Amino acid sequence: MKLMEKNIDYIIDKGDNMIINTYNDFLNIVSKNKRGIFLICGQEKNLIRKSIKVLYDLITFFPEINLITLSGENINVDSIINSCETMPFFSDRKLVHIKNPDFLKKTKKESSNKNPSLTKEESVENISGNLSSNDIVSFLSKYILELPDNIIFLISYNDDIDLNNKFVTSVKNSGYLVQYNLLKAKDIENIAVEMFKDRGKDIKKAELAYFISDISSIDELEMEIDKICAFAIDEKIITKAHIDAVSYKGIESNIFKLVDAVIKKNADGAISIINNLLFQGENHLIILAMIIRQYRLIYNVKRYLLLKKEQSEIKRILKIKSDIILKNLIVQSNNMNFDELKRAFDLCLEADCNIKRGRISPNLSLEMLIVNLCN
Repeated sequence: MKLMEKNIDYIIDKGDNMIINTYNDFLNIVSKNKRGIFLICGQEKNLIRKSIKVLYDLITFFPEINLITLSGENINVDSIINSCETMPFFSDRKLVHIKNPDFLKKTKKESSNKNPSLTKEESVENISGNLSSNDIVSFLSKYILELPDNIIFLISYNDDIDLNNKFVTSVKNSGYLVQYNLLKAKDIENIAVEMFKDRGKDIKKAELAYFISDISSIDELEMEIDKICAFAIDEKIITKAHIDAVSYKGIESNIFKLVDAVIKKNADGAISIINNLLFQGENHLIILAMIIRQYRLIYNVKRYLLLKKEQSEIKRILKIKSDIILKNLIVQSNNMNFDELKRAFDLCLEADCNIKRGRISPNLSLEMLIVNLCN
């Protein structure tokens, strides 16, 4: 889609021109250089898939022979060598693709003393496949420097990787590291507007903010927009009613709104949200657990802000999936002090005991919790 090329410009790294952070930059590189080494990674899986397809499409002659894919799980260097060193079949290039190799996982470092200078000859002798991740990294870091000119060597990894990995450093020096992180809130807004326009729909700013409040990836965004547009097929303007009718606003989003209502002392609004969740089939204890989780997030965000931690670090530590969610948590944390949070935890614990011991009906326990939290 043209919007991918137009709007996705994020995570800029000026320190090394071998690092690519936008899909548009990736397309520019491939248009000029149809060979070489590409390591494509990150959390934005939609862009990873699109980038892989761009490289696959370069293999036009006998792709069943000239396009080789290898599973990265327990991969050994012999299969890599055999794949790379056979000549292309009636073509000027071939592609070797290693998918999600184990040696790129973010794990504790293995001992680096084992086989520190593993050569191709040594690896071929080790047919047993008992090489450690360090051995493979050490070998590949040198091997990619000697690859034949007719090879496109592609490694993809559907997650973040250790940028200090020796192989990653070698790729940055001799090929291209393509890193796609999750979109920022502004990027999601821009792309959502373009997606709606491509489908002949408009959406106003308030409805847009409501819609994307708990969306963090292009995959999720596109799926939800397709559902909304199919439902509102005869409508030009997308409304909140269209969004609520078909776009599942998960329990996390509802619990955020519930706690927000409690902070504003809106007991009726909070109880209404609980009743809606129960009507949708959610369990009382799951709702309570999610309320506790929300207060715990507020507590931790407040604590980390007092410790002067950067918002990006807080987001990583607490595994918060979008900038919008973090921003909302910061607002909530600013509206509660630690004494209020402790009281909220105590009231939640009391409600938990009442439900589990059958002292009060689950419905009444949750209603009493909301009333007490609002007082």
